[in-house]
Amino acid sequence: MKYCSLFDRGLSVVPLSRSKRPVVKWVGLQSVRAERDVVVSWAECGYWVGIVTGGLSGVVVVDYDHTDVLPVDDTLVVRTPNGFHAYYRHPGGLVSTVGGVRPGVDVRGDGGVVVAAGNPGYEVVCGSWDALGVLPGWVPRRGSVRRRVRAGATMSVSSFVIV
Repeated sequence: MKYCSLFDRGLSVVPLSRSKRPVVKWVGLQSVRAERDVVVSWAECGYWVGIVTGGLSGVVVVDYDHTDVLPVDDTLVVRTPNGFHAYYRHPGGLVSTVGGVRPGVDVRGDGGVVVAAGNPGYEVVCGSWDALGVLPGWVPRRGSVRRRVRAGATMSVSSFVIV
């Protein structure tokens, strides 16, 4: 999926290098979305598209690594080079970004980022953005996050520095 289509769905997006690292100082993007002209400029540079997870984007992603077993939940699932990303509606409050909640399973909640479908090696295998599932009960719901999310807020192009 392209930057602008994800942005238009209300997701906070960030440009990523091929090593899956943000190429901008993105701490601010965990609480405020970039403005559309900034997003368009990233798209023109050819960077991979990342989705900032958590309350701002309204999604939590459970990252299943080293498995060929498709998650059985009724939600959007993206095949990755190492397994799957299962996307869920953010339940409100704080959802931790934590690794190793189960063997080979990480959670990308508030303060996290994932590679979006449409980048090389990342493809939707089932579900849709219009029908995200409910976050499973075993996923940790609380944690420490540096700032609260302000829905609908944006940042200007002068707020970003390529690193």
